[in-house]
Order: sequence, then C-alpha cells, then structure tokens
Amino acid sequence: MRIPLLCCLALLAAGCGPSPGDVVDSHRPAYAALKQKLARLAAKLPAERQTADQPPAKPLAPPLVLATEKVAGNAEAVMAESLTSDDARPEFDLHLSPHLTSALFWTRADDTAPAEGDVKFMQRTLQSGLDLKYLVVHRVAELKLPEGVSDREYRPGHVVVEGFVFDLASEELLASYVVQAETDDKVQAEVLPDEKDSEALARFARSTMYENCRRHIREKLAGVVGGKAEME
Repeated sequence: MRIPLLCCLALLAAGCGPSPGDVVDSHRPAYAALKQKLARLAAKLPAERQTADQPPAKPLAPPLVLATEKVAGNAEAVMAESLTSDDARPEFDLHLSPHLTSALFWTRADDTAPAEGDVKFMQRTLQSGLDLKYLVVHRVAELKLPEGVSDREYRPGHVVVEGFVFDLASEELLASYVVQAETDDKVQAEVLPDEKDSEALARFARSTMYENCRRHIREKLAGVVGGKAEME
C-alpha cells in the first residue's frame, strides 16, 4: 500500500512547480520598469544622423561583452524599434539579442503569458535581460535591399547602421559608431522549391549584406568601444 502512495506524492510534487505563466508574471513588474527605461533611451537617441564614431570618454569599466547564445555577456544589442515595441519587426534586423527581445515579448502588455515552455530556460532568459550592464542600440539610417533582375544578375544593396552604447543603470549614452555594409560582388545561391532564380539571388545577396554588417559591428565594438563581441 505504501508504494502507490509514494508514487502519488512524487507526482503531486512534480506538478507543484511554477508554470511558464507564473514565471513570466513574476517578472512583469521588473520588466514594466525596464520598458519605461527603454522608452527614455529611445528619446535620448540623437535626432540627427551620425556621421562619425564617438568612443567613450574613458574606458568602460567593466568592459562591454556582447552576450550571445554561447557567451554570457553584460550587454545585448537591439534594434531601435525594440525600445518602444514588445514585438518589433524591423525590415533589417541584426538578430543580436539572445534574451532581451524574447523577454520583452513574453512580458508584453496584453498579459498573454506563454502556456508552454521550459521553465528553467525562461527564468534564465528573463533574468538575463534584467542583469545587463550595457545596452547597444542599432538604428538603420539608410537601407537599400538587393534586388534580383534576372536568373544571373542582381542589383546590389547597402545599409548604414548607427550604434549607440548606453549604461542601463545611469541611462547615459557612452559611445556611438557608424557602420556601412554592402552586398558581396558575387553570390552562389541555392534555389528553394517554388522560388525563382532571381529571388534566390536576392535572398543570398541580402544574407551577405547582413553578415558583412555584423562583422563591421564586431570590429566597431572592439575598436571604438573597447568591448568584446563574438558573433556566430
């Protein structure tokens, strides 16, 4: 008789942990405050387009380390749209936020908490977004996406991105930089089912512009800001 009882107690204990919704709801107050801070940072972005790099007045202490899925850093990089939106979908997204943008979406204002998910992963993700020392904000100043014009030719594209480094505690703008990236001169494209050759060329050309932009940002974070960024 004792064995079934023990099994029942074990099952009951297993079901007593927090649900994904509980985890998100417990972080809502902190994220409400953080979102107010992000809105203030958005208001601090210079109205005029940046034309030159502005390194920090003194070396950052501690140095900035950009977080990725594999690196536990003290900074994340978001697109400017994420400062004022829980579900930003910019036309050109550098996808450099491994935690914060997910946390902003989970804690969005409609109070729709996820019904499913890995609770421990969600806890780590939500806490990571709150533990950041620095925030890098990228704003697209100019964008021309590549276009396929034939099965073997595409019009090149380019992008100009401004980067702004904030201290999240003081909300101070510490440094800024500008990067420009272009598509590669030549690309080799794999055509998907139901996709035109010209569409595949444009898609692969866009990916080269994206990768080139991320590479230039890594160089700027190291050379101008004095930080460290390892992007996959």
